[in-house]
Amino acid sequence: MSNTTTASGNTITITGLDADWYLSNDLPFYKDTGLCIESISVKLSTMDDTIRIENSADGSGGAYLMDTTYNENTDRVVEHFHGSWLFPFIDISDCSLAVAANASVTINLK
Repeated sequence: MSNTTTASGNTITITGLDADWYLSNDLPFYKDTGLCIESISVKLSTMDDTIRIENSADGSGGAYLMDTTYNENTDRVVEHFHGSWLFPFIDISDCSLAVAANASVTINLK
């Protein structure tokens, strides 16, 4: 299995989450400009899962945009960026997912 990226309207959804995900590799059309992001929603698969999303165009690492862990109160976390131009990067080695197929990241564009 590998990441699956689907784009529809102003929404990009990433599922599978078993490999690094970044613009240069997965959405190369946006690698130079980044994405104008309204919000990012993360759905985790089970207790103690963690997904970290960084700001990096080329997958070399950067400042964290989100650092989320599943807890007893929620399995979905939403962070609002209000139209910021960003380069989301998921370094799978920084994530801990019990069932990667059940986790997803949804990026809502402005």
